Amino acid sequence: MANRILALPRFLLMAVTLALATLGIAQTPKVTWSATVETQDARPGEVAIVVATGKIADKWHIYSIDKEKVPIGVPTTFSFVDDKVMIESPIATPEVHMLKDPVDKKDVETYSGDATFRLPVRVPKDAKGPLKLVLNIRSQACDDSQCDRPVVSPVQIEIPVTAGEVRPDRAKAPEFTPPTPKPAGTEKPAASGVDNFAEKIKQAQDGGILSFILFAMTGGLLALLTPCVFPMIPITVNFFSKKTNEGGKVSMRGPLAYCAGIIGTFTLIGVGVTAIFGATGVNRLANNPYVNLSLAVIFIALAVSLFGVFEIGIPAPILNRLNQKARTSESLAGPLLMGLVFSLTSFTCSVPFVGTVLLNAAKGNFFYPIVGMLAFSSVFALPFFLLALFPQYLAKLPKSGGWLSTVKATMGFLELAFAVKFLSAADLSWSLGWITKPVFLGIWVAIMATAGLYLLGWMQFPKEGGSKITWVRRGFGLVCFAGAVICLRAMNGGSLGSLEAFPPPDPYPGLAKAGNQVVVDDIDWASDYKLALEQAKKEGKNVFIDFTGVNCINCRAMERQVFPLKAVNDRMKGYVCVRLFTDRGGKDDDNAKLQQELTNSSTLPVYAVVTPEGKVLRVHQPQPPLNGDDNVNKFVDVLQSGLPASK
Repeated sequence: MANRILALPRFLLMAVTLALATLGIAQTPKVTWSATVETQDARPGEVAIVVATGKIADKWHIYSIDKEKVPIGVPTTFSFVDDKVMIESPIATPEVHMLKDPVDKKDVETYSGDATFRLPVRVPKDAKGPLKLVLNIRSQACDDSQCDRPVVSPVQIEIPVTAGEVRPDRAKAPEFTPPTPKPAGTEKPAASGVDNFAEKIKQAQDGGILSFILFAMTGGLLALLTPCVFPMIPITVNFFSKKTNEGGKVSMRGPLAYCAGIIGTFTLIGVGVTAIFGATGVNRLANNPYVNLSLAVIFIALAVSLFGVFEIGIPAPILNRLNQKARTSESLAGPLLMGLVFSLTSFTCSVPFVGTVLLNAAKGNFFYPIVGMLAFSSVFALPFFLLALFPQYLAKLPKSGGWLSTVKATMGFLELAFAVKFLSAADLSWSLGWITKPVFLGIWVAIMATAGLYLLGWMQFPKEGGSKITWVRRGFGLVCFAGAVICLRAMNGGSLGSLEAFPPPDPYPGLAKAGNQVVVDDIDWASDYKLALEQAKKEGKNVFIDFTGVNCINCRAMERQVFPLKAVNDRMKGYVCVRLFTDRGGKDDDNAKLQQELTNSSTLPVYAVVTPEGKVLRVHQPQPPLNGDDNVNKFVDVLQSGLPASK
């Protein structure tokens, strides 16, 4: 009986896996066809125009209607089920792109994007009343590495037919000048959103539910590389260092509850807030100054507790009641709350995936947002489940008390440093100007120097026993002093490396009037979109838009690690640059609306190249690691695409 019960979950797991695989096989077609009738008063014997449109998935193409121009692949053909109705020549075709066959190196004519064909259709001489027809469209979709099987798509149309003699101007097909094929190696101008996460998520959805789940899991792994995750590593270890179960056994309840808090926040709160407050609702919640201020207080309280000043625990009356109802000394409310805190702190870094998926929820489509958030947050939470278990095993090691207390106190200093970040986020939201970059770094210098003094044994905390000062401890103390020196250098223009994402923007945003320009790294940044367009018209340049946020950590990383690179900076000088903040309310709401209109994205950071008339040429949404070669090369390519050919 027991074996049967154990076998049931395995059976369910196999069934779910099989169902997901089956759903993944039922992929969305790479080409969707539709047709309309342009001629509404055709007479028997005349030529009517039928317009057929194929919406081709991004990165895919279909082949030319000219068989001689298709040495490989299947040409696109049009025919009617009723063989009495003929399609005449010439057929007006969309823009043609040449591809090089990788095998025999021959040029192949292809169509991509929204491909529209105008078909001259000869109405039979005996036709009476509306002519109901089925148009069969045969095509094969391919990308750079694979091809779908050829598909015949039947489309129903109805040609209105009126009585009368054949009119001379309708007796034959209209003239048509074939478009000049673009040579192999050239590309169509990238459409809005082609480089951003929204397009990649759409492609994953087109590949079926299994493809989308795998993509969401990959997004969870990438999100672990972002700076927002760093503060929660010491928080997790410290919080669970006291959560050992009575009886000497390692408890799974707390870590599981912690992960449930992370997954539940991303899924339930993320989808719910987005559905109620729109696509930017989650981001606004994470950037809310009161939320950030509360998080700063929590981090400071936890740090002081780790220093041994006081203990954070469940009040005795509540604990006694819990002990009466369950044989445990801990509640799951704490780990669940920690999971909530973790999720809120990481929203501002994980939005390249989270925000785009949740945009579908704002539009009323909840299936993919829920599935995507479950898959994303489960992978995102897994390493922290292991971190939550680690202190329980660590506590079982012999003689762990002395050095473990040192580790906890050291992590308390880290929590103080991260608390400054949340205080800075609240300050930026209110545009107070109290915590500028020099002030921020000055506080970090004080924290790191104090941590160095502690680790070298020159100071100790209350209730701390005499811990042996080992060479390892002294080494970490010297590292803290080195960190303080680096921060001092950064106050005078030096680099913080990967920590550049944490201090506030410099110069401090929100203090200059709209339209005023700020010079950063020899780039003049405007702060008004309309004025930037006017300036671009006068100078004959395109406009580069930096959609950013005062509390966007990934934005700071791009601004300080990628923008100053010579390949990037030199190309930026060929644009009229405008920086638009989107996360402080008021006028920022207009910028956020403009961002969604131009980029089809509600996440930060995102960049757009537009013409002086406001037409979008390229959109780029960076992916972690932000200073990695792949992201930098794509960013340079986006900038290059909007410059004159001579640049």
